[in-house]
Amino acid sequence: HTKVGQVRFERLIILLTQNNLINTRTAEIAQEEFKKLSLNKDVIQEMKSFKRVEDVEERSGCQKKEPRRLDHFWIRLVRKYCSNYQSIETIIKLVLILSHGNAEVERGFSINKECLIENMKEDSLVSARTIFNAVSVYGGVE
Repeated sequence: HTKVGQVRFERLIILLTQNNLINTRTAEIAQEEFKKLSLNKDVIQEMKSFKRVEDVEERSGCQKKEPRRLDHFWIRLVRKYCSNYQSIETIIKLVLILSHGNAEVERGFSINKECLIENMKEDSLVSARTIFNAVSVYGGVE
């Protein structure tokens, strides 16, 4: 898996360089940093144990599932094991902040449309969305 990751990272570096998002020096350094990082056994173990959703205990003592942010995971990993790897941190930030369009906004409009009932007041819509979001966080309705 390490070799596959290195090949994919190399392709990413080429794309970023071709599109003038990074310079060749940053690309070369980041590639070396990634190679060293991806060979670290502790890093490999943390990557294998990464889960997109984690159980979080609320103040009330209840457990809820919360999504884990991939950008936070990677930045923490780099800073923990390779605090002086500035180029790979730059690449991670650049890639993980790339726009994904208006998908999130459009999804919100679709949910609002589902929640709307004729002559519904704004407060009622806000309440319906709050309930919808809470149910979604806890796994939805089967």
